Amino acid sequence: MPAISVIIPIYNTEATLPRCIDSVLAQSFTDYEIILVDDGTPDGAGRIADDYAARHSCINVVHQPNRGLAEARKTGQHTARGEYRLHLDSDDTLPADALEFLFTKASENNLDIVYGGFNRVRNGIIIQTPTRGYEKVVDGKQMLHNLLNPEFTYIGGICFSRSYLWDDDNSFPPTGMRLPSEDTLMNINIAIKAHRVGIYEHPVYNYNYNPNSLTSVGTFYKTEPMKQLFALVRQTLSQHNLLNEANEQAVRAMEIHFTGFFIGDLDKNNKWIDHIAHYDNEYFSRKIKVLQFLIRHPWMHKAAIGINRFMKRALRIQHSTL
Repeated sequence: MPAISVIIPIYNTEATLPRCIDSVLAQSFTDYEIILVDDGTPDGAGRIADDYAARHSCINVVHQPNRGLAEARKTGQHTARGEYRLHLDSDDTLPADALEFLFTKASENNLDIVYGGFNRVRNGIIIQTPTRGYEKVVDGKQMLHNLLNPEFTYIGGICFSRSYLWDDDNSFPPTGMRLPSEDTLMNINIAIKAHRVGIYEHPVYNYNYNPNSLTSVGTFYKTEPMKQLFALVRQTLSQHNLLNEANEQAVRAMEIHFTGFFIGDLDKNNKWIDHIAHYDNEYFSRKIKVLQFLIRHPWMHKAAIGINRFMKRALRIQHSTL
């Protein structure tokens, strides 16, 4: 049984899949398996996966009809045999010491989950290494508190976790439901079940992006999937008797943050949008209060978000050329 299973969903990433797989094969830590899940990709990525599996015994390929990212990850979890699991998107890569760092921290500190930092990369060049200024070992309750804080960033790829946290499928959206920020729901579910979580600054993930693409500054989503996401977050917390007043307040702040930044055209007449816009904001941060004000005035929101994304794109293009 391998120590680590690296799960890589594949869809329309023929151009980037080889560098992704190669980054795992180049790891300083070697006790791992790679699970490649071909989620009905229409390009040549599935063939590339099979070619790698024919040359490397540590690689296992699963082909399935297209069901979306969450279902591909779920298939990977069902196939994996490792004591620890790591999700890696097929257009991203791992630094050469990522698995060694994560496994060492998990073993030395008896951790159920390890979060590292991540690099932003363009054309193979690291242009930014964001940090949280926060390194410590916490329990699952504190980790849940962190995850419900929109000021923290925990993408799925920097989550290294024990296999028992995936014994059921509750960490994923219901079959057939595609949600914005599936990582949010996934991280909350496993944090609830975890006992010890290590949070470190050391970069363990290379997030590759095109600064001219929409995804580099955040994808816009429709209202209904966003509403479904937060219904599932509340349902998850409620099932574990964790939807107390403090967590409800945190979820409301998250709703405002996600709605403010990731819904492009707000419908003032939508009952859910109107409800969010009129939450009691006494305990919200200044940033959340500003976003809530903008949600109340959709034309101002659209202008402000447009300017925000333009500035982010311009700054990233500038950084990438330095």
